[in-house]
Amino acid sequence: MLRDGEAQCAIYACATSKNLASCRECSVVVCTFARDLEMVCPVRSHYEKKRCYARKLSEHFLDRQYGGRCVKKAGGISDKTITRLRWYLFALNDFLSHGVAKVSSDDISRKIGVRAWLIRRDLSQFGEFGRPSIGYDTAFLRSVLGEILHLSESKKIMWVGAARLAGEPSLIKRFGAHGFEIVTVLDSNHADAKIEGLNVQPLAQASELVEKDGIGAAVIAVAEDEAQSVAEALISAGVHCILNLTSAVIVTPPEILVRNVDIVAELFALSYYCGESQEQRRNLGG
Repeated sequence: MLRDGEAQCAIYACATSKNLASCRECSVVVCTFARDLEMVCPVRSHYEKKRCYARKLSEHFLDRQYGGRCVKKAGGISDKTITRLRWYLFALNDFLSHGVAKVSSDDISRKIGVRAWLIRRDLSQFGEFGRPSIGYDTAFLRSVLGEILHLSESKKIMWVGAARLAGEPSLIKRFGAHGFEIVTVLDSNHADAKIEGLNVQPLAQASELVEKDGIGAAVIAVAEDEAQSVAEALISAGVHCILNLTSAVIVTPPEILVRNVDIVAELFALSYYCGESQEQRRNLGG
């Protein structure tokens, strides 16, 4: 019986409108009341905090939500968001290594230094993975991020520039641990050499190797003045993703994805922030 001026329980109204005896019979994957706190039962909310009540309600839908594995496609996602996903992945791996089963956005924030609200916004672009007042299931979120980044899919890659790889052969195993198998090394100046069992072959064989091994990505680790010509040769051979480890700015067609990793460029950014920090200290001191 409703008191004067008291609204009917929104949850009861929802259940009866669907001819359900309770929320447990609902077939909806994710309950809207878990996030729409204004619609939580006005009577029940007198005895419990709305956020806690919404959390309890969402637990009924947890199995369906996780079992469905509904992950949105990454179309239109910014490059900065994709970059931050790898930081979240590293944090989750560390939590799992210490046996942490549940984490919050605040936990991840303290681990990697990214604001909690930004973490929640980034993750929400791919789906709903957490619960109010509970946070995220660490193993599940780690699995979801792996799916988003396609880490379970094996990718074959060629490395151009034998000297860099020979100086750091552990990169072969590190690449492999994240789904990238370096299947060939190209370098016209060091042909017939071997690095960790891989034969170094001339760049002229790029087209043949791309077709033979189904290679779609390559790493460029050559001298700066050679980077552009190497990139053009790789694109002609059929490579569509390039990781550029040189300081050169390579020009490619718009459909070719290029990621640049240059230590000197990072030093420029570091120089700016160090300079700004020193300027602030001088202003405070003055």
